[in-house]
Amino acid sequence: MSVRVTVLQADHGDCLLVSYLGDGGPFNILIDGGTVNTFRRPNGAPGPLRLILDNLKTSGQSIDLCVLTHIDSDHIGGMKRAFETDGYLGTITKKLWYNSSVLITDAAGVPDIIENHVKFDKDENPQTSFRQAFTLESKIMSGNYWHKNLILTGQKHTEGPFTLTVLSPCKGDILKLANKWPKEFISPYTSGKRKDVNESFVNLLSKDLFVDDDAPANRSSISFLLELGSFRALFLADAPDDVVRQSLTSLGYSDSNKIKVDFVKVSHHGSQSNTSQEFLSMIDNSGFFFSTNGLVHQHPDRLTIARILKQHPQAKLYFNYQEVISQTFSYAELTKYASNISTIQSLDFYP
Repeated sequence: MSVRVTVLQADHGDCLLVSYLGDGGPFNILIDGGTVNTFRRPNGAPGPLRLILDNLKTSGQSIDLCVLTHIDSDHIGGMKRAFETDGYLGTITKKLWYNSSVLITDAAGVPDIIENHVKFDKDENPQTSFRQAFTLESKIMSGNYWHKNLILTGQKHTEGPFTLTVLSPCKGDILKLANKWPKEFISPYTSGKRKDVNESFVNLLSKDLFVDDDAPANRSSISFLLELGSFRALFLADAPDDVVRQSLTSLGYSDSNKIKVDFVKVSHHGSQSNTSQEFLSMIDNSGFFFSTNGLVHQHPDRLTIARILKQHPQAKLYFNYQEVISQTFSYAELTKYASNISTIQSLDFYP
């Protein structure tokens, strides 16, 4: 029995596949789809998401659970492409988690807001079907695989061999979205300062003042604790630190009763506004993963790295782009933390 976590190169976004191989056959969870290029390159060539879906289709497997954490373009872009292209997610997905505007307005008791529906892109791709209206909502509604209930903090779900405990979003943050979303909400530009590798981790920590992420899109992120036997991992999407900490506290965890996990997908690609020292003090683990090429938002922030290494000096820091490592660490730090830092495409666990 094994669990493989594959972290695709999704530009500055997230696209992860969790695959179980064991009794009862394979079970696959797809978490987000990265940017549009993650499914199809500008020249029409298949991107890494399309390639991995092709491999699943060839072997007769499905996406047993597809999780669209929130609608930022670096999470939904590739998934939109995969749903609008015949024979892919719209065909092989068995269940979808997606807190759409339809579900949010229904929960708030207000009329549906058509402007918030996620539109497909018209293009000349012959494999794209437009028999339905050009929205993701219409596509998944007709597919009969959408889990049409809000995914909210405190819920616990059994999906195949896995248990998923939802850490975010909280209902209050979700209901704030029961209105027309401004255009910038779809793709907020929340870049941090360009990295200065000459400023030491010690100096960064000496003036550390944590300010939580208040972007509505990020605060709507679906994040969860994934468990199977002895395997435990935190998939945090772009979730806000305060909500995640509150959820872990409600589960009985604290700095004196740490949660033991194998793997943390660091929130918001390592933004300093999504990973506090208070959160890190609640974690007892061996791996932190950063999903980004660093080209748009200059993530991960060095302050986030400094916080992690302060709380967890032996932590493994995993990246899915080699160039991000050289952009984030000074030469001296690369030498000092050589045993901590690595580039990976997948991790295997044997619970």
